Amino acid sequence: MLQTTTTFLETLKKNGWKYKDLQELENGGDRVSCGVNGKITTVDFNFFFDQDGHAFTMRVFRLFAVPIDRKLQIMEVMNSVNKDYRWVKFFIDGESWMSVQADAVVTGENAGDVAMELMIRAMRIIDETYPKFMHEIWA
Repeated sequence: MLQTTTTFLETLKKNGWKYKDLQELENGGDRVSCGVNGKITTVDFNFFFDQDGHAFTMRVFRLFAVPIDRKLQIMEVMNSVNKDYRWVKFFIDGESWMSVQADAVVTGENAGDVAMELMIRAMRIIDETYPKFMHEIWA
């Protein structure tokens, strides 16, 4: 297991958080999955730690399905949200699911704190923006 991954798992434990899954990847990196309950929705955060120990990417896959007939309206909200919030970016994947991403440059020593902080900020952003997206879906 990579030092960045170990540091993140230690930070989770220190803060009383648990992870759902840990996986060593074929490319030499690690993947950690954490379920987080927000105020509005529950989200699975996936952290992919690079094998070189200098970065990770955080992804939330399948936050919600984007109806084809509402895609343009959702894209307008997505563009507005991406302009207003700098910590994460929302995107629609090839299967019409809204997903969220963020990348960070880290060291083995600060990876845990950075990943934890980014996950907390991302959950706050998702909680703040989710109603905007749902409003457009059901409008």
